[in-house]
Amino acid sequence: MPGCNTRRRMNEKWKKEKQYMRKKKHKQAFWRSKMGRKDASTIKLPVDQYRKQIGKQDYKKTKPILRATKLKAEARKTAIGIKLALYLQQYWPSYWLSMLAFISDCQQMLTLIWNQTKIS
Repeated sequence: MPGCNTRRRMNEKWKKEKQYMRKKKHKQAFWRSKMGRKDASTIKLPVDQYRKQIGKQDYKKTKPILRATKLKAEARKTAIGIKLALYLQQYWPSYWLSMLAFISDCQQMLTLIWNQTKIS
C-alpha cells in the first residue's frame, strides 16, 4: 500500500517532534530551577498560571466586593443606554424636520415644473 510509507514517515516525524519538545521543556525547567525556584517539577506554562490566577481572583473577593463590581458593570451599561436615548431624543426631531423641509422643497419644484408644462 502506498499510504503506509507516508504514514510511517509521519509517525516518525511526530515522534521526533515529541522528543524535541520534551528536551526543550526539560531545558526550560532546568534553567528556571537555577533562577531561584524551589522546585522545578511544579513549573507550569505561563498561560496555565495566568488562567489559574484569574480563577482565584474571584475566590479571593468577598461577596460585597463582587456585588459592587457587578453593579459598576451594570451602571456602565445603563449609562451608555441613557446617552443613546438622549442622543436620539435630541437629533431625531431635527432629522425629521430636515426631511420635511426637503420633501416640501421637492414638492414645490414639482408643482413649478408641472405648471410650466401645462402652460407651454
